[in-house]
Amino acid sequence: DPRYYRMAEYEVDEFPHRLEEFQKRVHPEDLEYVMKEAEKHLSGLIDRFIVEFRFRKKSGAWLWVQGHGIIVERDANGVPLRFVGTQRDITERKKAEIETRLNHNMLARTERIAEIGSWEWDIDNDRVKWSDELFRIFQRDPAGGAPSFAMHDDLYVAEDMARLKKAVECCQTEGTPYELELRAIRTDGEIRYCISRGRAEPDSEGRIHRLVGSLQDITERKEAEGKLRQSLSLLNATLESTADGILVVDLNGKAVSFNRKFLKMWRIPHSVADTRDDKTLLAHIQNQLEQPEVFFDKVKRLYSEPESSSRDNITFKDGRIFERYSQPQQLDGQIVGRVWSFRDVTETRKAQEKIIALLEEKELILKEAHHQIKNHMWVVRSLLTLQASAIENPDARRILTEAANRVESMVLLYDKLHRSEGFLRLSLKKFLPALVDTIVGLFDTDPPVQTQIDVEDIVLDARTLSCIGIIFNECITNSMKHAFKNTQNGRIGVSASKSGSVVTLTYADNGPGLPESADFKKSTGFGMKLIHMLVQQIGGRIRIEKDGRTKYIIEIIGQ
Repeated sequence: DPRYYRMAEYEVDEFPHRLEEFQKRVHPEDLEYVMKEAEKHLSGLIDRFIVEFRFRKKSGAWLWVQGHGIIVERDANGVPLRFVGTQRDITERKKAEIETRLNHNMLARTERIAEIGSWEWDIDNDRVKWSDELFRIFQRDPAGGAPSFAMHDDLYVAEDMARLKKAVECCQTEGTPYELELRAIRTDGEIRYCISRGRAEPDSEGRIHRLVGSLQDITERKEAEGKLRQSLSLLNATLESTADGILVVDLNGKAVSFNRKFLKMWRIPHSVADTRDDKTLLAHIQNQLEQPEVFFDKVKRLYSEPESSSRDNITFKDGRIFERYSQPQQLDGQIVGRVWSFRDVTETRKAQEKIIALLEEKELILKEAHHQIKNHMWVVRSLLTLQASAIENPDARRILTEAANRVESMVLLYDKLHRSEGFLRLSLKKFLPALVDTIVGLFDTDPPVQTQIDVEDIVLDARTLSCIGIIFNECITNSMKHAFKNTQNGRIGVSASKSGSVVTLTYADNGPGLPESADFKKSTGFGMKLIHMLVQQIGGRIRIEKDGRTKYIIEIIGQ
């Protein structure tokens, strides 16, 4: 037939009428299928030969064709002798089928991704069709078909099914579309949260004969919403339980959130707060501020510098004082607004001012007390000195002079305390070197005794310092009286250092040293007994190193 050739854009008789020529022009992917179908018909397995395949056009493009064939002549033994048939161009239909299949696959993928299944209900026949995704949502086997609407009672929680029936009835009778949140029951009993939508489709006469719709699985979204509600509840509870007033605004100054404490602190009525407009809120509080221009300048600056944080104080006309904190609000690394936090520190500031006043008063009292004590000590020292100068007995004069020197060491301590910033503690470095020089200076020696002093900056309490002063007074006095009788280059060494919680004090001179029998515990001398007693009072220990000279080592623990 000439049309056979022209269908594929060939000239009539352009290629021989042979089977192999036909096979050359069949698509390689379709050839085996076509020949197998032909063999089935030739062998009598099928009555007719009907195939659809791609046939190559002269241009090289592929043409979809449908072939029909039948054996029309056999020999006496039934062997086929003649096979005739037709070939029809079905390219456009095939394209439409492919397009439909692609659209169907795309729809199925979309439904799967969105977890949305579609359905259709033939009302007259109570016949329901489901998409593959709807079967997956309910975990039902598609081979069993979709259940009729009458069987839907098993698919939903009872109270939800009642709502669905009511909505379907309205849709069926009045054409009202519906959208419901339902709890679907899977075959294994698992509950899934779903959104069900449906609408009516009337026939040509306007009678509603079919409903169509969809069912979307929103379980994961529902769980996420639950967690979000829990987080928001916790956040709101935190905001409302804090003692601070909190205001959150977006980048445009619109109030996004605030707690009740903020409204109470700023005395803002709900009618103003409900506007959630930053300018309206600021206008309301303007008349309350002592320096509104400073307040607004800070607000404008922070709005112009979204990344900046701030902390300052706000003073009100009625005497209230707020601490104001502000920092940017960020979401996924992007600044989306600003958080303002206000804390009423009025009572705290009043308490601080009261404490400062009391401390200043206490400081004045302590200064006066130290001054009076120092004056009284000077009187005592002067009396002892006068009494010593009036007594001829050398032993009595010595005792009174030593007592006067001990008093002077305490006078020096009180003088240092009086001049220091704190009245109960003082640096050993400010006290001990001056004490050593003062005591050494009381003795007239020629040449003068040299002192080597190495004292670290160690802060001690007044009681400990007082004991140390008397101890060193005894040591220096003893050295000045006895150690340098036979030497012209007397030297006294004093050091103080701290390691951890242990303060180590050393005193040494270059005199002949103490006898080997010298011992604080066994000594009957007043000076050594006094030193030993004072060391114990300050929780320390003392030892003597005897290497041809006098060296005392005192360790005070727990400082």
